[in-house]
Amino acid sequence: MPLEHKDKADRAKRRFANGEPSDHKALLEAYNGWLDACRRGESREFCWRNFLSEQTLRLVRDMREQYRGLLHTCGLIGSKDEERVKGVTSVADDWGVVKAVLVAGLYPNLIRIDPGKHRFKTSFITKSNGKVTPHPGSVNASHNIWEHRWMVYYDKQRTVGGIFVYDTTEISPLPIILLGGVGGQPFLKFDSKGYAWGTQSNSEVEVVRHQDEPKHPDPTVQFVKDFIVNQGGSFGMAKLMGLLKRNFYEHRERIGSIRSWVTKHDDVFHIDKRGGKWTISSICVEGSSKQLKKALAGETTPPFFGVEDWVYFRGDESTADLMFRCKCALNNILQRRIWSPDHSVIQSESMFLSAIRSLLVQNDLAPYKS
Repeated sequence: MPLEHKDKADRAKRRFANGEPSDHKALLEAYNGWLDACRRGESREFCWRNFLSEQTLRLVRDMREQYRGLLHTCGLIGSKDEERVKGVTSVADDWGVVKAVLVAGLYPNLIRIDPGKHRFKTSFITKSNGKVTPHPGSVNASHNIWEHRWMVYYDKQRTVGGIFVYDTTEISPLPIILLGGVGGQPFLKFDSKGYAWGTQSNSEVEVVRHQDEPKHPDPTVQFVKDFIVNQGGSFGMAKLMGLLKRNFYEHRERIGSIRSWVTKHDDVFHIDKRGGKWTISSICVEGSSKQLKKALAGETTPPFFGVEDWVYFRGDESTADLMFRCKCALNNILQRRIWSPDHSVIQSESMFLSAIRSLLVQNDLAPYKS
């Protein structure tokens, strides 16, 4: 395809996405638009105008009908039951539910988004390959207004220009919590350093902050200092930046370049290399009339839980326990529905599924906040 046509095709794809950071949304809307064009007798013109393959779209339509037939054979939908088919269609209009289905189908193809001030500074991280890049033809190649911190992808390929990911969609945390990880296994628990809970000492630490020392006028300096002090006085610089990015983004934004920031506040912090890793430490100004005091007890409950050692979210134990019970209940209902499609759904299960559906939609609409 000539370059000028490729640019037009990319613009058409973004037009179908309509601002949604999702290649899958663009494909879905292109297909729906083609169906409307078919009903008007304008299939060929629609495909030509939007750089689509009519043959491919017909193949997709045939595959959809085959899939619908399989669902009918399994008893999950009734092809002659208009109310049940209508119910499936109404769920398809809930984009939050559709994205949850994408998570269920594409997991563990996850990408963590570390936003930057502009798209060239945003990092896309996978567990196995580290930094990746959305393919230039993706609607997310130029997108940089992220409501959430995660994406799913269909495929990735290594080229001379790096590792590119294809067919990406931004997702909210709830589908990952409910549908990610290994089914039936409890959530992993982590401390504030990102270590698995129990692998690091969570007992009392020595606080080196002076009792009467005044608060720093810069809230970010005070926040980072308090955090480092409560971790024993020093903390890995890379881990600190990652933690701030994931959970305290406003502080990470104010810091900017960490080395310049520490140099500016060299009366509070200093950086040195320990065991091959850069570490940031808090400087304590000892007063002659005061003694160093013992810290309050360290963390007694894990502040994070997750489905993998790199996929975790802030939440206390009660939240993690509630989410795990919901996950198990959802898994049991879905398995029972698949293996026993004729089994009638009791009212409590119907109410539970309706609540999960609403939560998926609302969580997708709720923007990420640090």
